[in-house]
Amino acid sequence: PAWSFRAERIAALAMGSRRHSRVASLGLCLLAAGPAWSFRGSARNGIRRQLKMSGEKLSVEDIADRLAIQVFDMDDGKFGLSCRDPAYGLKVVKTSVKRKPSLGIVLNEMVDASDPSADRALVLVGGLEGNAAAEGVDLEVGDVITAIADGSGGYISTEGRDYDFLIDTIVGVDPGAEELTLVVNRLVERAMVTINYELPNGDRSSVQAPAGSNLRGIFLQEGVRLYDERTRRFDMPYATGDCAGEGLCGTCLVNVWSGEDLLSPADRNEALICKGRPMGWRAACRVFVGADNQEGTVEVRLQPQSRFDDELEPSVKSV
Repeated sequence: PAWSFRAERIAALAMGSRRHSRVASLGLCLLAAGPAWSFRGSARNGIRRQLKMSGEKLSVEDIADRLAIQVFDMDDGKFGLSCRDPAYGLKVVKTSVKRKPSLGIVLNEMVDASDPSADRALVLVGGLEGNAAAEGVDLEVGDVITAIADGSGGYISTEGRDYDFLIDTIVGVDPGAEELTLVVNRLVERAMVTINYELPNGDRSSVQAPAGSNLRGIFLQEGVRLYDERTRRFDMPYATGDCAGEGLCGTCLVNVWSGEDLLSPADRNEALICKGRPMGWRAACRVFVGADNQEGTVEVRLQPQSRFDDELEPSVKSV
């Protein structure tokens, strides 16, 4: 949907109180039509706050333009936040802010321009003051508050909800607590990872991909032959063929020579698939590169089972 800026307000919340000041609510369109998100007002005399990322300064508007809200269940108000720009990703951050005398979080609320009364909205941190700007508080301009600790070990989701829902949740949860614990999504530039790979015939090449990319997807997108059709499936040892990346068949094996620390750890499915396999073997469909958004180089050999006839049969383990 097209989104427009509703207002900027300061959440100056003391314990048990609900105080917010409306800083701006202008009818002036600052951005030309085109972006999925646009402001219809700005605070502090129209000055655009900017966030510096790898030399590029992103304003709150720029950040919002890279975000999208996914609707999972409209009736129950279940929404999700995603990034529409492949060069960026969302980092989940958990932090706590003291409530007295005030939180000091400036909030920018953006709503669906076609339906301003809709519950779904995008509320971004537009500025940090007082407690929110204190040392040790991990909040940045452009962050989106997606969950708030309820004081009993759980969290209340605020993802995709409007300003009023967010404020009601802040006021309503554990009002006697000295601190408010928040979970935010932060737009971060994805680091680039270089994957050097060797084919079964000894040919070598390399490809680059942003952190968070799936290893199987990287090779398929590059048109690299990942599978040895002779490999028996882990889930159906009497058959061959792959499971289209579902983590069931164990036929997309790779041998990681170096850069293991840049890869996601093996999950339960992958641990079962690779149990008994030589050290360094991974199932490409379960592996994501650039763990913790790190850049670096990974070296792998494709189809390592092709060099050992017994490894084509999952019931025979070499270790």
